[in-house]
Amino acid sequence: MISQMESQGPSLDLLKTGEDYVEKLIKDIPGMKVMILDQETTSIVSLCYSFTQSLDKNIYLVDQIRNTAKKSVPQTGVRDGITPDPAAEQSDKMVHLVAVYIVRPTEENIRLIMSELEDPKYGGYYLYFTNVVRLTLLEKIASKDHFDVVRQVQEVFLDYYPINRRLFHLNMNLTLSMSSKPIQRWNALDRQNMNRMVDGLSAIVLSTRKYPTIRYQKSSEVTYRLAEELISNMQNEHDLFNGAAKHTGNCILLILDRKEDPVTPLLNQWTYQAMVHELLGIRENRVDMSKTPGISSNLKNIVLSQNSDDFFSENIDENFGDLAMNIKDLVEKYKHQTNSKQNLDSLDDMQRFLEDYPEFRRLSNNVSKHVAICQELSRLAEERQLLSISEIEQDVACNDSRSEHFKAVSEIIKDPESNNLEKLRLTLLYALRYENDDKIYSLRTGLRHSGVSDNQIRLLDALLEYAGTDKRGGDLFNKKSFLAKAKSTWKSTFKGVPNVYTQHIPLMKTILDNLWKGQLKDADYPAITSHSNIKDKPTEVIVYFVGGTTYEEAREATNFKECPVIVGGDTILNSKTFLAELSQFYQSRGSDMEINMNSGSNSSGQSRFRF
Repeated sequence: MISQMESQGPSLDLLKTGEDYVEKLIKDIPGMKVMILDQETTSIVSLCYSFTQSLDKNIYLVDQIRNTAKKSVPQTGVRDGITPDPAAEQSDKMVHLVAVYIVRPTEENIRLIMSELEDPKYGGYYLYFTNVVRLTLLEKIASKDHFDVVRQVQEVFLDYYPINRRLFHLNMNLTLSMSSKPIQRWNALDRQNMNRMVDGLSAIVLSTRKYPTIRYQKSSEVTYRLAEELISNMQNEHDLFNGAAKHTGNCILLILDRKEDPVTPLLNQWTYQAMVHELLGIRENRVDMSKTPGISSNLKNIVLSQNSDDFFSENIDENFGDLAMNIKDLVEKYKHQTNSKQNLDSLDDMQRFLEDYPEFRRLSNNVSKHVAICQELSRLAEERQLLSISEIEQDVACNDSRSEHFKAVSEIIKDPESNNLEKLRLTLLYALRYENDDKIYSLRTGLRHSGVSDNQIRLLDALLEYAGTDKRGGDLFNKKSFLAKAKSTWKSTFKGVPNVYTQHIPLMKTILDNLWKGQLKDADYPAITSHSNIKDKPTEVIVYFVGGTTYEEAREATNFKECPVIVGGDTILNSKTFLAELSQFYQSRGSDMEINMNSGSNSSGQSRFRF
C-alpha cells in the first residue's frame, strides 16, 4: 500500500520543505544506503540537500537510475563468444546495502525499477516517487517483486526545482508557442509540457499543504487550460489534496502568461542574483566562471545557494553598489587578522589582497568566490557600457518620450563600441513601447548597417508576434508603476561602482498589489474555483508564469510585505534565454532563424542561441 509523505508544516520555504522531505525519508532507514536518482531528481535533490548531509545519513553511493539497467544477454547464455561467469555476476550484488530511490513516476523509471526487481542487486528497496503514482504502475511494480525486497513505497511531493526559498521552476524550455496558437494545434511536446506543469503545480500545492483558489489570465488560453487541468487533477485526487491541506487560509494560485510582460526579461539587472544570471548565467545554483580571465582553478565552478551560503542569502537582492560595500566589510574583517596595511578601496584591491594571502583564501573560500564574481560583474558591466545602456533601457521601459528615446537608441546603434546584444535589446524595448512608430524601420536599418544580421533583426517580428499590443490583455505601458519615477537612487560611495537608476517594476508587482487590495478584476483574472470571497485578502499567493519567470520577479515576491508569495515558472529567464525562446518560437511559426551573436559573456543558454 502506497503512502504519502507530508511536509513538516505550513512553511512556504521551498528549500526547507525539500530538505525536510529528503531528511525524513532517509533518516529512519537503517544501515548503509545507496541513493538512486533520475536525471531530474538529481538536480532537485542537490538544490535542497547537500552531499555532506547525505554522508551523515550513511549514503554510501549516489547513482543514476539509468545506470541500473541490466545488460541484455542472449538466451543462449553466450555473449560475444564468452560464457557469463555466474560467480562474477553474483559479485555485483551488494546485499549489505539498501537502495533508496527518489525518482519521478514516469513510465521509463517504472520500467527500470521493474527490471531491477527481477534480479535485485541490493538487500532492500525503498521507493519514493516525487508525485502521485497511478495504481496501474504500482501494480506493475508489485508484480515484479518476487524476492520480496521492496520495503516501502511512498509519494513525496518534490516534483519541482527549489531555487530560492520562494522561487521554483520546472526545467522546461520551448513553451512560448503554447500561448500563441490554439490548443487544437498543440503538438506532442506542447501536451507533454502541459502535463509537466500540472504535475509541478500539484506538487507545489501538496508540499505547501494548501488548497488554493485558482485564478488565471482571461486573455490567455494556455493559462485557462492549465487552471482547468490542475483543478481537474485536484478533484480526481480529492482525498489526497484535501488531506494535505491542513492549514486554513485564503491561498491564491495565480497563473500568468509571460507574454503579458515581455519587458522584465529583456532588461539588464543590478541586484546580485539577477545580475549574475544576466551576465554570467546561473544553472541550478551553479555559476560557470571558467571563461573569466585569470580565474583560479578552485573558482571555475561556483555554487550560490541560500541554504549553504549565509553571505549570499543576506545579499541576494542587494544592488551592486551596496553589495560591493558589504563584500568590502567582509574582507576588512579578515584583513585585520593578517595585520595587512593594504587599501581595499576597489574590487581590484580586494582581489590583490586575496592573491597576496593565499592562506586566507583557503580559510575563507566563500569570501573569495564573492569577490571573484563581483569583480567579473564589474568587468563585464564596464566592457559592455551597461551603466549608460541601462539608464536608456530603464527610461524606455518606464517613461513615454518618443523623440528622446529614438535619439538615444539611434546613438547606441551607431556607436561601434556598443555591443550588438545591447543594440538589439534597446530596439526591442522601443518597438514594444512604440509598436506602430514608423521610425522602427529606421532602427532596423541602423541595426543592419551596424552588423546585426537580418535573422537577428527578425527577433523584432518574433517579439511583436508573441507579445505585441494585440496579443496582450492589459495595457502594459500605461500601468502606473511603469510610469512612476524611481523613488530612490542607489547611494554608494564605493570607488569604481558609480550610482545607477532603477525605475522598472515588474507587472507582477502591480497585480499583487491589486490582488491584496481586492481590486484585481474578476473579468481579467477570473477564478476557476473559489473557497472564499474573491475580494478577501489572500493569506498566501503562489504565482506561476507560463513561459518562464525572472529573478527580478522573485525579488518582488520576497519584498512583498503584505503576505508570503512564491513565484515559479517553466524556467528562469535572462535576456539571452528569453531571446533564445523567442527564436525557437519564431521557427515554430515557420521562419528559419539562426541566431549567433557574441558578446563575450560566460552565459550558456539551453537553446541554440548564443551572444
